[in-house]
Amino acid sequence: MEILCTLVLYNADEFFKSIVQNIEVIKRSKEVKLLLIDNGNSKEFKRKLKPLVDNRDIFYEEQSKNVGPGGGFNRALEIGIEKNYQYVYLIDQDSTIDDTTITELEKEIIGLKGKFSFLASTVMSEKGDILYYFRNNFTNNMSVYSVPERAYRKLSIYKINAAGYTGLLINLAIVQNKRIFINEEMVIDYDDYDFTYRLSLENPGYLVPESIILHPKKLEGSNLRIRQLIRNYTLLAKIKKGNFRRNQMRINYIKMIEDYGKNTMLKRMKIKLAGSKLLSRTVSKLKGN
Repeated sequence: MEILCTLVLYNADEFFKSIVQNIEVIKRSKEVKLLLIDNGNSKEFKRKLKPLVDNRDIFYEEQSKNVGPGGGFNRALEIGIEKNYQYVYLIDQDSTIDDTTITELEKEIIGLKGKFSFLASTVMSEKGDILYYFRNNFTNNMSVYSVPERAYRKLSIYKINAAGYTGLLINLAIVQNKRIFINEEMVIDYDDYDFTYRLSLENPGYLVPESIILHPKKLEGSNLRIRQLIRNYTLLAKIKKGNFRRNQMRINYIKMIEDYGKNTMLKRMKIKLAGSKLLSRTVSKLKGN
């Protein structure tokens, strides 16, 4: 099997140590090649990268401007197809792999005999906390819930239909044959969920618990049930003007509901009703207040 590992980089000075470690891990593997996407980096960061990319074992693709993670990873998919790779493994610039991350995925590639659309590594913080919000399942009406803790404990693959970009191995046969690429019009947030959900409609996606990738912890996950409910409702509630990212998330999530959801009339009613009072009451009920 041939795997093309991809790092999309944009002025990632604070993560440079992780980038170097990832490169060293990938270079030790005979069946894995590395692609660096320069996503419109500054001249200073380009100079920092130069010693790393002056290497025949590394593919280097320079973008004229920052096209975001989705645009960078889309280019990686195109390059993987052009170079006849079977799989592309996507790594965020702030994530770190080790020598077992990809070998655990390779085992499942063999076991599944290519009958999958994507495989997802377990995303963990450096302290060993599982970052549940990276691996998800959408219901028929497009409510989204993180993969439960028990799925990680079983240490066997678990079917999922949505995942964040990092630690994501994509089956290029599905991408090429079905022409499924990342929707760059979604700009930011939920473009990864949208992409993997569309892939899963062709062939299942799977969580691979024993393949681990490290990533900074950015969300609090102490009460998974309450946090999931908050996410589903607040994404549909009215967001204050000027909060571009939250508004974009809401727009993208509603688009997914309308494009793929069943029982969409019910879901649209929830959109109209969802708000701070409903959220407050629901959270209070769950907390037992």
